[in-house]
Amino acid sequence: MKKLITSIIALTMIISLIGCSSKEESIPESSPTTEQHGASIADKVANANDFAEKIAQYSTIIATDIEVRSNGAKSFRGVYTLDYTGKLTGGDYSDVLDTELKNNIEIPDDCELTIAFDDLTCIEYVVYADGKDRENMGAYPDIVTVEEIENGNTYSSICRDRASNSEESKKEKDEETALPKVATASSVMEYLKANTANIGNFVEYDERTDTNGLLGRPNQYTSKINFAITSLEQTDENDPIGGSIEVFDCNEDAVARQEYIQALGKKMSVLAEYNYVNDYVLLRINHDITPSDEKQYEKALDSYMDSLS
Repeated sequence: MKKLITSIIALTMIISLIGCSSKEESIPESSPTTEQHGASIADKVANANDFAEKIAQYSTIIATDIEVRSNGAKSFRGVYTLDYTGKLTGGDYSDVLDTELKNNIEIPDDCELTIAFDDLTCIEYVVYADGKDRENMGAYPDIVTVEEIENGNTYSSICRDRASNSEESKKEKDEETALPKVATASSVMEYLKANTANIGNFVEYDERTDTNGLLGRPNQYTSKINFAITSLEQTDENDPIGGSIEVFDCNEDAVARQEYIQALGKKMSVLAEYNYVNDYVLLRINHDITPSDEKQYEKALDSYMDSLS
């Protein structure tokens, strides 16, 4: 979705730019070094931040246009920097980015510039600095502040900081989409549905709806789900027949619950069931499921718990 939105915005801007330059040669936009004599630090930083944003916009247009025209075969991912000759280097398409960017923006020969793209050809960050005036420095999207300038931050330190921020952002996104490191009945259920057969609807309980009255009690399960196995006849969607997932604080509590259930099954055959413990998770399967079918659920639980370690 992020890539699609970026592509639409970029293509719209491309069409606009083509329309404006159809009969006359495009004039590159000026850099923030123009007419800044006597400007305050705040003014210089603000102008430099604006210029960094403009570089990001045009870079996105160029990169997206190339990728769209190549049907996704070309990607600008990577970090591009100006070398000592004033040419952008570093990525697979540095030549075209250098040429096209300079056709639209007047970039001073003595400036410092870094442009970083992510895997979706979206801008991760841009850092710009005027080689003649260290106060004339900006960045995008995480702008340079006056405090950073006054604290002696340099172009190199700003680049390191923005790169670090980008990596931290990636880690946070990965953590948001990653499997939780601690299992819950809900996370186990999600994994079983995706990796085993014949699972239907399920019901997750809380301390008020738990029919056993055990959820959250000392030494009892902290989360619980009952789920339907569709090979069994179902009579009430609010009381699915097939299996149950009970998650405890520790292995000892899970095993104690397992042993209690097994003891009941030995005394009353109608209560007999399959039950399987992996660490602090107890998986219970209805006794009418065939042994070979039941094994798939045990294996899936093992696989899921292994993924957390």
